[in-house]
Amino acid sequence: MSTPVPVLILGGGIIGTAVAWALAERGVRGIEVVDLDLAGVYASSELNAGGARATWWQPVNIECCRLTLDFFRAHAERFGFRECGYLWLYDDAALWRRALEKRGLQNAHGLGVEALEPGEIWSRFALLDRAREEIVGATFSPRDGLVNPNAVRAWFRREARALGVVFRDRDYVMGVRTARVAGLALSFIAPWRTLASMPPPPSGTHRDHTATGFLSVPSVRPVVRATAAYRRAVRVGLHERRPALSAHEYA
Repeated sequence: MSTPVPVLILGGGIIGTAVAWALAERGVRGIEVVDLDLAGVYASSELNAGGARATWWQPVNIECCRLTLDFFRAHAERFGFRECGYLWLYDDAALWRRALEKRGLQNAHGLGVEALEPGEIWSRFALLDRAREEIVGATFSPRDGLVNPNAVRAWFRREARALGVVFRDRDYVMGVRTARVAGLALSFIAPWRTLASMPPPPSGTHRDHTATGFLSVPSVRPVVRATAAYRRAVRVGLHERRPALSAHEYA
């Protein structure tokens, strides 16, 4: 049995739920969110420390996260947001010079990032009393902070449901097909096999997911209909893993 789904979002954590809410608020209807673990027992949305920062090294990341921080700040009590800042310590001179270059980009977006020499670090952050000889410098971003990720996800999910978004629990995706549609750029038709009402996959399998990263883009618009075919199966198909990014590439 196949059910037409105008907008299908894979992953119901903070990112997937936020995208669903943003689309629904803009009048998009027929949105469904599928996730193997809506409760978040194994999800990064539930298990992370709640760090919220805009101190990235790419303009799109900086601006997107700056707007997110403004949103958290405007609803600080609801989301448990605390503007306590991020301190970045560097023990590599080359990486420290790179951080100073990126500081200009960050401050062009209004982040107010400070550059600290070792002496300044110890006077302001006396708690750091070990391996001081290894540190060559630091940056401090006062507008970053901490948020309650559970409260954020719960708010987006509640607001999304109120707008008609459907959340499917214990569903996961085996594959995604792509196709070119006349008049449109490369469009995604996903999933071609979505599994419903199933136990978690066995150890060693990998769940395909598209809404579990750090960034969300609330302005995205659906361009193609997706069809979710719910079939019984026992495990998720394995996927080739991409090489991990180095620390400076990820930052």
